[in-house]
Amino acid sequence: MNLNSLKSFVTVAHLGNFTRAAERLNLSQPAISGHIRSLESELGVQLFLRRYRSTLLSEHGRALLGHAETVLKELDRLTEAAREVAHRPLRAMRIGFVVGADVVHMAPLLNRAGEIMPHVRIDVAQGLSGWVAAGVEAGRFQGGFFLGPTPPKGVHSIELTRLTYLLCIPVDWKRRVANAIPEDLAQLPWIWAPEGASYPLIVRDLFSRYGVTPRQVIEADREATIADLVASGIGVAILREPLARRSASEGRIEILDAYRAHVPLFFISPQEADQDMRTLRDCVLDVFDVEAGAD
Repeated sequence: MNLNSLKSFVTVAHLGNFTRAAERLNLSQPAISGHIRSLESELGVQLFLRRYRSTLLSEHGRALLGHAETVLKELDRLTEAAREVAHRPLRAMRIGFVVGADVVHMAPLLNRAGEIMPHVRIDVAQGLSGWVAAGVEAGRFQGGFFLGPTPPKGVHSIELTRLTYLLCIPVDWKRRVANAIPEDLAQLPWIWAPEGASYPLIVRDLFSRYGVTPRQVIEADREATIADLVASGIGVAILREPLARRSASEGRIEILDAYRAHVPLFFISPQEADQDMRTLRDCVLDVFDVEAGAD
């Protein structure tokens, strides 16, 4: 239905004259007449009773006038709302993430959030799990990903999935650890990660059941670097299963399959979340295919 026809109908109804309606709408009288004929044809009713010097609403016209006015008022509201949205400054929100952007489905998440929240610009920053948790609690991040056996306190958290970590050793150490017990493995030189990272939490949790703590010899803050150090014979480490399997298939490392950890990946956000933060949380649940309320 042509909105110009509705405007012509309402204007003629109020002014009772085609000529004055044409002047009010800055149109020609034939254009107004065409709008009315077109609308009458589309609705299947006669809207006006035409007299020599006046134009009166028909019974059908009187019944439909209020509806037409409502449509035009809603159009005005829509136009005003669109104008406000167009001039509203973008809200900046920050997400902290760990591991890799692919692991946390960052691209699908940003696309999904952009569709639902066009008024929001999302910035992302990668770091250690402890850094992300501290940023969320302090309000520097509106959401973030945390990897570890248990979620941090003081924030809202929901488990999204679990990542498998495998114990990896240099290829030349296969015989050395063939019959090793957990206490022996803990005494091997371990490649570590900075405190605040997920890695120390995962390893300590893995060996806590045996009552031992691995011996740290060198620290690295990137998973690829840790894998390279294992392959170079520096020490042992845990690696995410995809990286561990790939490195093993290339003959760079050996995997001790008996020692593995299934580590929860959480999405964390402020406990007092506004509407945009809750919407962001919903977007995360969507891309991970997790039902709301699963926490």
